[in-house]
Amino acid sequence: MRFIDEIALAFIALVAGSELYLKELQTRIRSIAWVTVGLVVCTFVLGSLGTLFLMNFIPFLRDLSATNQIAVSIITGTILVARSPSSAIAIINELRAKGPFTQLVLGVTVIMDVVVIIMFATNKSIALALFDDKKIELTVFGTVALELSLALLLGVLLAELIRQYLSLQTHLLIKSALTLASGYGIFLLTRATYSLTQDYFPLTLHIEPLLVCLIAGFSVTNFGRYRKDLKSLTSQVSLPIYIAFFTLVGTSLNLNILRETWLIALALFGFRLGGIMLGTFVGGVISREPALHNRVRWMGFVTQAGIALGLARETANSFPTFGPDLATLIISLVILNELVGPIFFKVSLGIVGESRVRANPNAFDGSKDVVIFGLDRQGIALANNLEAHGWKAKITGLENDQGTELATDTRFQSIKALDKISLSTINLEGADAVVCLFPSDEESLKVCEIVYEEYGTDTVVVRLVDQKNYKRFEQINVSVVDPTTAGVQLLEEYVRNPSATSLLLGLSDNQDIVELELLDPALNGIALRNLRLPLDVLVLSIRRQGTLIFAQGSTRIYLGDRITVMGAPVSTKQVNDLFLA
Repeated sequence: MRFIDEIALAFIALVAGSELYLKELQTRIRSIAWVTVGLVVCTFVLGSLGTLFLMNFIPFLRDLSATNQIAVSIITGTILVARSPSSAIAIINELRAKGPFTQLVLGVTVIMDVVVIIMFATNKSIALALFDDKKIELTVFGTVALELSLALLLGVLLAELIRQYLSLQTHLLIKSALTLASGYGIFLLTRATYSLTQDYFPLTLHIEPLLVCLIAGFSVTNFGRYRKDLKSLTSQVSLPIYIAFFTLVGTSLNLNILRETWLIALALFGFRLGGIMLGTFVGGVISREPALHNRVRWMGFVTQAGIALGLARETANSFPTFGPDLATLIISLVILNELVGPIFFKVSLGIVGESRVRANPNAFDGSKDVVIFGLDRQGIALANNLEAHGWKAKITGLENDQGTELATDTRFQSIKALDKISLSTINLEGADAVVCLFPSDEESLKVCEIVYEEYGTDTVVVRLVDQKNYKRFEQINVSVVDPTTAGVQLLEEYVRNPSATSLLLGLSDNQDIVELELLDPALNGIALRNLRLPLDVLVLSIRRQGTLIFAQGSTRIYLGDRITVMGAPVSTKQVNDLFLA
């Protein structure tokens, strides 16, 4: 199964290189550089010294010679430097984090993958020389420099080969297969180079295949026009590759070693954490970052994942006598870092105020209120229709709307700007729905983001101006109405489902469809079949914490559920009264 392992390792290194996009780092390059230097130096030194200190307590390493123990320590210290860009990006996306703290953490995390693979290639060569009882002389460093130069050359050649694959007018699956095969080919080539130089040359070369693939990913991303193509390819094939790789990692674990060394893993966790704290603080102070950021920045660098596991597997392959057991120890440490790291990062984002999660909405106060942003005739017509169905409508616009004819509407209230302070003056915390009808998507997005972060209103609707902004609204749970397609979609529904469409649009005099919230604690947990509903009322669906549930008689309802019912207007009002506390 080693070939699967090597295909996955080549892919992980390729992705790591592709994540380093220089143009995204230019604005904070000084701070990123200093924090990176601090992290690398402090984590590597403390990690290596900690490993050396614990060496006599590790069963499978205690009998090594002092020179070999130093070799193992620098390899372990190198792997402790690794971070996890994928975990950091996932947390940033989940919390919608944005700001200088987030930008710096992400920039350093991405660069660290490149740095750690270069370090691993260098230190592995030194470690192999120590295991071969070679003295660390200038010739050893000359050999390492030659190996790095050859890795650079092979990486550039592999990048050009990948560009050729990406330029082909063929199915993505074929491009993916060719790219993965090329990565595996690098492993075969470096092994062949090692064997040939060992047998026929006075100089044995250990070219690091991970470094070759990393350079290729970096080159394709930063030089040429195939960055997006490579990103699309890697995102499409990453799931099966990661599943195969992590499965192999799991099967390689030695549970006996894990049981014997879990205290060692905890100790290494402490050494690594100390290095991260010291490195981020010193780097932040030198680059004159805010004091609060310097105190909590370490919390953003605890997580480890793919690269660390990949280097652990490469260590197991390169040092067959003790490598598999050392890999088990490192994997247990990575698991520990992966468990606590995301929690630390989320807490740090909250402390510095860059976490932009959705606020908890206020409880329903018994009155259905809607705030409509944007003063135009559609907004006034919408307010009239909603008021006819029992809603209280408020129309809001900017102060420059006051002189218009429509501003004479008694429901109109102006605000100075689209910011948190101005929006706090119009009682948004009591709104059950917000509608944005601005002529600009940017204005609508400002309001929607403030509503999402400060008020958590369940129902937010926006009239879209530009189709390219659709996903920006979708990310914050906004319902989007696109005027350019809404008319066609409505006509289609009338053709396919004329009766249902009439009901949904409220065009039937004797039937209505409404969404109601359950607020009566006495009904919490009751099955629908046990509700005493009017005979003409039909429960269509239940929306619970963003999940839509299609109702059956056995379905139970809980406080806060949004329940959609259909029936005569007088009957739906009875149901509304039943659900109120």
